[in-house]
Amino acid sequence: MTSNDRAARPYTFVHGPTIRGTTPNPSRIRSQLMRRRHLERAKTVNSGSLYNQQTASRLLICQCTEELSPSTKPWETGNSRIDPFLADRYRTTPHFDLLLHHCTHVLWPMARPSEFSERSLQAYLHPARSPMVVQSMLYSASLHFSALPMIRGTTKRASLDTAEQLRLKGSVMIRIREKLSTVTQHNIGCDWVDDILLSILYLAANENLDHVEPPETSPFVPPFRSLQLMEFYGSCEFHPLHWQTVQHIVLERGGLETVKLYGLAWLISISGLIVAINTHRRPVFPLISPEGKPCLHRAPLQALSIRTLPRHSTLRNYGFQQLALLSPPVKGNLIRVFLDLNEITHALHVLSSRSCGATLLTQIGDTRASVLHRLCSLPDHRDRVSAILHKRPGCMAEQQQRSIAVYLVCRTTALLYGASVVFPLPRMSQLRAMMTNEIYESMVRLQGREVTKHESEILLWCCLVTAICADATPSIKGWFVARMREYCQVLRIVSWDELLEVLQSFAWLDCASDEAGKAIWVEMATSSSELPCED
Repeated sequence: MTSNDRAARPYTFVHGPTIRGTTPNPSRIRSQLMRRRHLERAKTVNSGSLYNQQTASRLLICQCTEELSPSTKPWETGNSRIDPFLADRYRTTPHFDLLLHHCTHVLWPMARPSEFSERSLQAYLHPARSPMVVQSMLYSASLHFSALPMIRGTTKRASLDTAEQLRLKGSVMIRIREKLSTVTQHNIGCDWVDDILLSILYLAANENLDHVEPPETSPFVPPFRSLQLMEFYGSCEFHPLHWQTVQHIVLERGGLETVKLYGLAWLISISGLIVAINTHRRPVFPLISPEGKPCLHRAPLQALSIRTLPRHSTLRNYGFQQLALLSPPVKGNLIRVFLDLNEITHALHVLSSRSCGATLLTQIGDTRASVLHRLCSLPDHRDRVSAILHKRPGCMAEQQQRSIAVYLVCRTTALLYGASVVFPLPRMSQLRAMMTNEIYESMVRLQGREVTKHESEILLWCCLVTAICADATPSIKGWFVARMREYCQVLRIVSWDELLEVLQSFAWLDCASDEAGKAIWVEMATSSSELPCED
């Protein structure tokens, strides 16, 4: 055989696959396919389109409450691979594919239904990311996977091996210690510090979730309870040391705007809001979008594209706007925050009966978080009077104290109602007890003084909300019911419909609150004497 004959004859793969196509030389098809796949994958990593085939419409919030069969293994529910070409360095657990599937189809879509899952997956699995990012993600997913059936109320639970979870947690902590030892003032702004921040945040939020309990029974029935993972993380106890470390690193770097890893700034800001509500403090960080940009607040009805007049502009005496009638009056920018609470309850009432897609659900979550963030950021008793009230010549100190007292009662009640109905925390009993006592003590100081009509409407709304939330303390509940009777007499309210109009002019989510409100109204109407409150 001549050299020309050997050059003309192609090589043949012995026992190789037979691929037919239009190529004149079929033996080259296999190598062409492999080269093409390699180039496509390289382009995908750079362009960020690896997981764009999973559209947001397919990643719906999981509302599954079905029980797993006793013979079903947890890992059998996630037997498909998200990416069969994923590097082996990520597969640090035998249940890697199950947990990754749980992240992309349950955990992340419940946090933000629109785009968050795909883009987080792309960011976390980027070749430049530290392996501890994926390990911390898997640790969080394993805890959520084990706790989700109980949160949903199923009797049979499918959980992963605790030893496996501890191995993941231990590996993450070792890598964090190694990385933290190399962080200095000169490199704290580098992108790889984001990996440390994410891992510490996941440890902080998941520290006490190995014994998570189902949501408590609430006197309210709020909609969208699972949105933003509120049922799981809404009342979690953030590990104080881990959370302080996250705050320190972010503040040393110059704020959340310096965080570049997709979704991390949003996770930190929403975690800060949850911590602030549960501890009854102000948020440390502003709200940031997953892209790392500051969230611009808009009035809720406008933000959610609901074309109707807000209740505070059409009903009764305009609700919270009556704070401007105090002497001296509350500042207008603070009243606007209360009006946003009115609008978000109105918006949620409208949307609760609709079928909401992924984009709208994400907008609902962002809007309600913005409203609660602004409420938590309102000035309180520790701030100067000038931060709350307008200056009015001739106002006595006693008048200022009264206006401040009414404002503080209104502020605490708005936070209590917001955390119960708008941004519903799953375990509110301790927070409700603390806030109802605070409202009670503030209102006791208002007793013995003549109450104006606009003060009566403000305090009537506060009394009804607090009476509902004081269901575990009959004495305090009875005291607020008695005050309601007094205010109803001043305002000449003789029916539930008249009272409902007052409530809606302030903040009232009908589908969540009507049943509890009617029960308080019946109790007030049937009780003939004031129930004393035991000190």
